[in-house]
Amino acid sequence: MAETTAVIEIPANFQKLFETTSRYVVIYGGRGGAKSWTVALYIILGMLNRKVRVLCTREIQRTIKDSVHQLLCDTIERLDLSKYFVITRDNIKSINGSEIKFCGLWQNITEIKSMEGIDICWVEEAQKLSEQSLEILTPTIRKIGSRIIFTYNPYSEFDAVYKHFVKINRDNCVKIKVNIFDLPEEMQSKELLKEALWDKENNYALFKHKWLGEFYILSEGQIFAGKFKYSDMPEKFDWTCCGIDFGYAEDPTVWVKIGVVGKELYIIDEKIGRHIEIDQMFDWLGEVNCLIVADSARPELISHLRKKYRIIPSVKGKNSVLEGIEKIKNFSSVNINKTCEYTYSEFQLYSWKIDKRTDKIIPEPIDKDNHAIDAIRYALEQYRVSSNILQVGVL
Repeated sequence: MAETTAVIEIPANFQKLFETTSRYVVIYGGRGGAKSWTVALYIILGMLNRKVRVLCTREIQRTIKDSVHQLLCDTIERLDLSKYFVITRDNIKSINGSEIKFCGLWQNITEIKSMEGIDICWVEEAQKLSEQSLEILTPTIRKIGSRIIFTYNPYSEFDAVYKHFVKINRDNCVKIKVNIFDLPEEMQSKELLKEALWDKENNYALFKHKWLGEFYILSEGQIFAGKFKYSDMPEKFDWTCCGIDFGYAEDPTVWVKIGVVGKELYIIDEKIGRHIEIDQMFDWLGEVNCLIVADSARPELISHLRKKYRIIPSVKGKNSVLEGIEKIKNFSSVNINKTCEYTYSEFQLYSWKIDKRTDKIIPEPIDKDNHAIDAIRYALEQYRVSSNILQVGVL
């Protein structure tokens, strides 16, 4: 490794990460600020400089695809360092003995507690970290000289990481706030910049949260403000159904399973896929044990899926979007499984249009951040309540 040298430019905002000896580093701000990209670079270079054990974690990690495994692999390839690493499906090792492990916190508390000798712990999407997980994690990473790095986009002043590491000043903590506009021009994604400027023009409250890293402030413009929350799932449901919104181009295909108990709506499960070909759909969906109501815009795909699933097209009418939104809002609350992070994010972001001249809300949703919500609307077409008796629409 000694014969390989390269000059790697690091954005000025991130110099502290490479220079500090502090135990905690919190990197936060808006999207597109190269937070994860830079930490991945820091870890890969650190693995070659000395033998280290690295834990990459987050609150929820159902599969390795939920982790930063691919980002680290991409970093190794971009730096042309593949000959120095052995990469497996769920592990990365360097030839000098350094190793990266990937593990979610919420469902692997016992495994996390038993981990020894971790030099670097990277907590991605740290705004979702619970108080319980944080309390367990910090004393677990106890090796002398060890470091915990948090990267996240702020959501609320009640975020555990914000309360314990950003709001207060600690001698052993370095804080770095960055967004896409802080990066050198050559590092700014033109695609993301275009999206950021669109949000600035059309939904300024969302722009401040999403791109400037400010707290997400509840407003009348948010369609489901105060209506949803993370929640545990009941053992039994009065009614269940699935919905699927088919993706086009860069839009994802989103499948959700929902359930109802009394006047409570539950989002039980989700699957998010991109660039899925028709012949890949069966493998992607897997086993589905209830009716699927699908986006009627793809009749050929629905016909294909009928070979394996009970599936019907959605009924799209003139006011179906507004009616579907109202149907969701008529539930006492929307309870989202902690594993359904994509759906939760959409419930945060889905907003009404704002009249630019008057700043008043227009009763028309912005056609964005709504793929899981559309799938939920489709499924709910089959849900009827009359005289407190549950009815299911005709299949």
